[in-house]
Amino acid sequence: MSLFGRWRKPDWEHKDAAVRARAVRSSADPALLARLTELAQRDPAAEVRLAAIARIDDPVLLARRVRGDHDAQVAAAARSRLIDRLCSDGPSLDERRAVLRDVIDVDVLARVAECAVDSEMRRDALEKLDRPGLLVERCVADPDRSIRMWLLERIDSVDALLRIEREARKRDKTLTRAARERIDALQLAAGDPAALERRVRALCERLEQLSRELPADRRQVLAALEADWQALQAQVDVPLAARARAFIDLARTTVEAAERGPMPAPAVDAEPLPATASTADVAAAADAAVTAPAEPAFDALLAALPAADADDAVAALAGIEAEAERLHTQHAGNATVAAQFAQLSERIRHRRDEIQRRAASARAAAEAEVVARLDAIDAAVRDGSLSAARAAREAIGTAPLPPRLRQRLAAADTAIGKLEQWQRWSGNRVRGRLCDEVEALHGSGLHPDAVATRVKELQAEWARLDAIEGAAAPAADSGLARRFRALCHRALAPARGYFEKRDALRRGRADAIDTLLDEASRQIDGADANVLVDLRRQVAATLRDLDGVPPQRRGALGRALRERLAAIDARLAEQREQAAVDKRRLIAKLRRELQADPGSALDAARRVQADWKRLPRADRAADDALWTELRGLIDPLFEQARGEATAVRQRQADAEQAAAAILDELRALADGDGERLLHADATIEALIGRWRELAPPQPAAAARKDRDAPRRSRAPAAQPREQEFDAAVERVRAARARHLAERELQSFEALCRAAERLDRHAAEPLSPQTLEDELAALPLSGEARQVLQQRLQVGERGELAVADQQQAELLAVRAELAAGLPSPAHAQLLRRQEQIRRLAAKMEHRIDRPPVDEVREQLFELAALTLPIGHRQALQQRVLEAYRAAVGR
Repeated sequence: MSLFGRWRKPDWEHKDAAVRARAVRSSADPALLARLTELAQRDPAAEVRLAAIARIDDPVLLARRVRGDHDAQVAAAARSRLIDRLCSDGPSLDERRAVLRDVIDVDVLARVAECAVDSEMRRDALEKLDRPGLLVERCVADPDRSIRMWLLERIDSVDALLRIEREARKRDKTLTRAARERIDALQLAAGDPAALERRVRALCERLEQLSRELPADRRQVLAALEADWQALQAQVDVPLAARARAFIDLARTTVEAAERGPMPAPAVDAEPLPATASTADVAAAADAAVTAPAEPAFDALLAALPAADADDAVAALAGIEAEAERLHTQHAGNATVAAQFAQLSERIRHRRDEIQRRAASARAAAEAEVVARLDAIDAAVRDGSLSAARAAREAIGTAPLPPRLRQRLAAADTAIGKLEQWQRWSGNRVRGRLCDEVEALHGSGLHPDAVATRVKELQAEWARLDAIEGAAAPAADSGLARRFRALCHRALAPARGYFEKRDALRRGRADAIDTLLDEASRQIDGADANVLVDLRRQVAATLRDLDGVPPQRRGALGRALRERLAAIDARLAEQREQAAVDKRRLIAKLRRELQADPGSALDAARRVQADWKRLPRADRAADDALWTELRGLIDPLFEQARGEATAVRQRQADAEQAAAAILDELRALADGDGERLLHADATIEALIGRWRELAPPQPAAAARKDRDAPRRSRAPAAQPREQEFDAAVERVRAARARHLAERELQSFEALCRAAERLDRHAAEPLSPQTLEDELAALPLSGEARQVLQQRLQVGERGELAVADQQQAELLAVRAELAAGLPSPAHAQLLRRQEQIRRLAAKMEHRIDRPPVDEVREQLFELAALTLPIGHRQALQQRVLEAYRAAVGR
């Protein structure tokens, strides 16, 4: 470490919070790790505390930060980190449970209850929670059965228990049964009649099972069932109580008979009858006992024994017994008859005992039913329920009763009379209150609908009072009843205008619906799918908004609207089916066209696609399937066309780039120096050849169309920038022409100077070498040098002579005529002569030459003449002006 590094603070102590946070997140320095707890609690920057909390595993500190950090984000991070630590198996279980005991954050407790690994942690969290929804969810979903059953005991809501029973039906049968039992227990505690009936019926089934099976512990089972019945009988209505008592008596009798053992066998060879045998058992045993031959009369008597529950069973038994005595007396001394008589007498005695038992049981049941109804009357009187007391009293009727029950019935009648008096007094008090409430509605400022609703409620309460009091209620023409009706009429009087107007609006709305129904009936058969969809939307919206029609017409209008909806749906289904058929035909047509003419496949695909858009939609699933099938046919074609178009565009771009390069070359050539322009013709020809090769490419479909079209209708492909190219070429040629003209003009000017020098040489000869050097220094063309060379050769031979000035003037005039320039005044006569000569030449059909060539010829001829010094300059100037004018045309 450097000397300065020894005194530099670490990054987690930097004054910049971002630097501190970065160091806390990533540094592994032991000094930092030791200070993470301090930084998480005391650093002023929230981001530093966040970074520190992300690296802390101590659940105690995390819980403290959840409660104590003022920054919501830091508290949320600490809460998330605490949940992770409590739900994991990192710290010891005891440590985590100790931390959880101090946690009061409901969200943390809920997450621990859902996600903790250890069941002890989940149970501790659930003990501190009081969220019914979460308790129900964990009761169904917790993996520990003991926790599920423990949570079930904490839930007291029937709705929640029903939800648990429903959701756990396929997961945990034990929990489902326990939930069902708890629901029944809660409903029984609340006095639910349905639950009470289920419980009593289950008790009767167990009593019947006990009577049928007779287990070894039957006495204990019977005592438990009787104890259950004692707890329920005060809440059970009379018919159900009678049913339960009958099953208890049967079970008690059966158990007692089983413990007593079988009865002694009679004198005849018949099986002994159990003391508790039913009617069917007795008859079966009697039939089995008759094994010896018997007289027909005794057989008939045995067969004629009445059932114990028959209405005339006692009288029938007396008649059979008398007939048996007669037969026995008639055949006295006959041992067989005596045995049969004894057997029949025993059967008669058993049947009479059974009838007596049934009669006693029926009397006991009837008395029990009366007692139950008297108890119900007492309970109703205590509760002040006159209607329930009357119903129980009417159920008792006027049947004769034992003295003790008659006394209770008389006391009950007295209590009912007092309850009626009290009910009449309290009912009149309530009726007075109802009159006051109706009277208060007048002028209350409430909405007419609210007034009408309140009046209906008060009228319903009045009718309920009349129903409760029954015959004791005030007559319809009593003063209180008339006052109530008058007050109702008065309260509703201000709202009648509103109701009349609303009725008119409702009738108008009903008429509009009738119009809509008629229109729907007319349009269903002939309208297309879009119109039918709009019509269906209107009919459905109208059906949902039937509150605006008179109530008496809502049912009929609703049925009519639903019929229209059904008809519209049927018509739409037909159209969708037809649309599906049409689209299948389109697809089949496209397949045939693709096979018949692959070259025009793209055009066929476009036509089918356009026809497809004009067809209505089919059913969604069918339409999607057909569209997918069509896409499978046309997508490859369009993809191929797109690929060809892309290739064409690429070639066009390449051609455009090449064309731009050619145009750039032409511009550079036009703007270049003179030496390049001198050789521009070859360059232009090469560029023209390259340009012609850039004919724009055509897509395959267009090429096929062009190939299939008649030859006379085809046109050569033209480059889009053809005019620009032609203009560039012309510009180069013009530049070359200007350059050549300038060079030629320079050459002509040099020729004029050389001609003047030769004129001076004729007057004052120079040495040949000097003259040659001067001429060589001038920028002369080859033709100009040839003209000068001829003059020099003539001068060397001594043939040089001064030319006629008239001839030189004629050359200047000819140059001016060719260029269209005027001639000086002194040359007008000569100009007219020359014009006449030119006219004659034209009339002789001589071919005219270009003006530039004529002026050039005159200039060369003028240079070839030897003129006196001072006469050449003006003439040459005139000829040069004529050249410039000819070149400028």
